[in-house]
Amino acid sequence: MNHVMTVTGPVPAGELGITLMHEHVILDHEQSYRGGFIARLEDPEVAVAELSRFRAAGGRALVELTTGDVGRDPALLRRISADSGVHIIASTGYYTEQVYRPEVHRLTIDRLALMMIDEITVGIADTGVRAGIIGELGTRRRFITPAEERVFRAAARSQLATGVAISTHTYWGGELAIEQARVLKDEGVSPDRIIIGHLGDRRDNDYHVRIADEGVWIQFDHIGKTEYLADRERARMIVDLVGRGLADRILLSCDLSYRSELATFGGIGYAHLLTVFVPLLREEGLDDAVITQLLVDNPRRALVIDAPSSGN
Repeated sequence: MNHVMTVTGPVPAGELGITLMHEHVILDHEQSYRGGFIARLEDPEVAVAELSRFRAAGGRALVELTTGDVGRDPALLRRISADSGVHIIASTGYYTEQVYRPEVHRLTIDRLALMMIDEITVGIADTGVRAGIIGELGTRRRFITPAEERVFRAAARSQLATGVAISTHTYWGGELAIEQARVLKDEGVSPDRIIIGHLGDRRDNDYHVRIADEGVWIQFDHIGKTEYLADRERARMIVDLVGRGLADRILLSCDLSYRSELATFGGIGYAHLLTVFVPLLREEGLDDAVITQLLVDNPRRALVIDAPSSGN
């Protein structure tokens, strides 16, 4: 059976529905960037209310890319999913080097891969909740560090053993995106199992096309983060990429990670992509068939588990 692994168990891929591909629901990441970045989401009741708004707008599923080094709580995600009626896909892996756990620097690549495989095929800790995606795996600037490369190679080996997708974190505007893809492909990962994240923050569709030329998914997952780029500009970029023949390679999301971004506290909320951004796509010329492809068909293809593994 082609299925997607959610925190409540496997779901037939065809039943997934409208899906946000890169979000955070429970997060504890108080790592400071230039002394000013604090990200923390910890209230399950607020999370249920936020996801219920998303469901009321037509949303049905969400990929939760909080890793174990920044506050992942699979048992709580299972409860939030059940209470909100939104499918949640949990993740495995390691985020960025500044928050890596000690074992990342101590264990071999193959041992790190086995730890991820166990979370995908057996469950995370003693919760019984299985990860349905690997990521978000991050790099910073200029070059991939040795520690980051070890994590990427371990993730690649766990992907080959399980069939789940890998989702990455790039620095602003997709720095090192092609290098990320090539490390994973060097380990044998099929490009259609690789999702390159945090694209679309700068007006450079020629670069996005070069990334897509690697055969990977290109993900615009900062929808609503207008401090980076206005939503209408992102919408125009997506319409342009669709016109270049890439409708079947684009994934969308908002990447909420601050309390201030939640609708409860006056922010955009998870429903923003559906209530604000989709109308902009229509205004810029996309028809409903393409919009459905971006929101339903592409996520289903990206998330389906279709390769042999010991737990599927």
